Amino acid sequence: MTAAALACSVLASAIALATASPAGAVPVVFTTSDTELVPDTDNQGWYTGRGEHALQNDNYLIGHNGADAFRNFFVFDLSTLDLTGLVVASARLEVQRYNASTLIEGYVFEYGLFDVGTDAATLMADHPGPLPNADGVDVYEDLGSGASYGSLAVDPLAGDADDLLQFDLSAAALADLGAAAGGFFAIGGAITNLQFNAGTIHAGSGGIGDGMQPPVRDPGIQRLVIEVVPEPGTLLLVGGGLALLSRRASASAGPRRPRRLSR
Repeated sequence: MTAAALACSVLASAIALATASPAGAVPVVFTTSDTELVPDTDNQGWYTGRGEHALQNDNYLIGHNGADAFRNFFVFDLSTLDLTGLVVASARLEVQRYNASTLIEGYVFEYGLFDVGTDAATLMADHPGPLPNADGVDVYEDLGSGASYGSLAVDPLAGDADDLLQFDLSAAALADLGAAAGGFFAIGGAITNLQFNAGTIHAGSGGIGDGMQPPVRDPGIQRLVIEVVPEPGTLLLVGGGLALLSRRASASAGPRRPRRLSR
């Protein structure tokens, strides 16, 4: 293959990569088990409306049960995410469903995801009684407000405890993911149509033991799946360079001599 033909071939590959759908990108996976901020605890949990959060409890209950409303969070360590020359094209959050229930006939949870301004260490810290815990209440409010990262309707009477709830993350989430590369990234969860005693999702999803049973832990089930593609500007530079290489290769070959016909 001549240098010109090789350059054209590589250029065609670059163009194909630029126009490829995000679904064709290789996913980069992070889990709440990466870089535990609290020993033996996944980077996830819940807060109640009264500001309570128990240290080393990685149950991520959400909804309303008894006297308390619950919101949850998931934290991911993106220290290994290098976006040099790349952009985040799509992302999704995958969360195991565990048990869901409701006392309201026909009720369907509207499960919303939100940005989180609270830092990762504070999210994972102990927020005990007496209640209300003012600092914990601030975190609870943070988990269900701000930019929307996506939502999902969850029927508590449909599905299995082993199902994965999959959220396609919004454009706002993708932008924040790009900005968080190299550090921690948190997602808050809240039921946006919450009613009193509506019930909960993710019951039995982990946490500290009760003195009679050991902790239930499922490392790696909560995943953030990110798909990246080259920046458009990067591909244009590559394409321009290859086109120049092609022209130089053609020029160096010189004009083609006419073929002499034999008699």
